[in-house]
Amino acid sequence: MRNVNDDLLLQRIRDLEALFRANPLRSASVERGRVRMYGSSQLLIEGLLSLVGTLIGSGNLDWTGPWELAGNGAISGDVDVTGDVEVLGGGRIRVGNVIITPGAGGKITVGVGAAQIVIDGATGKITVGSMEITPTVDGGAVTFSNGSKLSANASSVGLTKGGSTVRIGDDTAGLLAGSTALTVSAAGVQISPSAIPTESTSGLPQGTLSITNTGFLRRAA
Repeated sequence: MRNVNDDLLLQRIRDLEALFRANPLRSASVERGRVRMYGSSQLLIEGLLSLVGTLIGSGNLDWTGPWELAGNGAISGDVDVTGDVEVLGGGRIRVGNVIITPGAGGKITVGVGAAQIVIDGATGKITVGSMEITPTVDGGAVTFSNGSKLSANASSVGLTKGGSTVRIGDDTAGLLAGSTALTVSAAGVQISPSAIPTESTSGLPQGTLSITNTGFLRRAA
């Protein structure tokens, strides 16, 4: 005669064996709850981790290996990246001794001190130490630390220091010191008359040019 209790016992054994073989997290979901791992526990994922939604965390993120971020994002605070790249406040980026500053045309700063180079995208000006290269002044100009300036226009290039200027064109060369001017061209040499002082010289007609024993030009009075 068949004992129904035997069938029930066998079923319980089969259920227990199935439980031993089961993998409950193979396909699992949690609704309105959470899974907490604490102490020295670890969450080990071998394969692919797919996240849909928002990832919120606190603490340290230690990542080894290549990674890629796509889409718009924002980083609050300074970030140091191994490999000599640093993002500073205001969106500035430091690469070694080079700082790239965005906004208002942008700016690039290289080095520090007397040899520092600054490229200003808003004005086009380049500063090398105390020397300035400006493309919008006098058709382009280089200003040195002693105040002298090398400039150019459509027809000539000139060097100015204080009240003195040397300017060279396609077919002329000029020298100006105060009110004294000297111009050399294909037509000859031209000197401003007021630049040659008069001197009483006996025996010479008025206006005659002479050279003193120190090399200065004089006009006979």
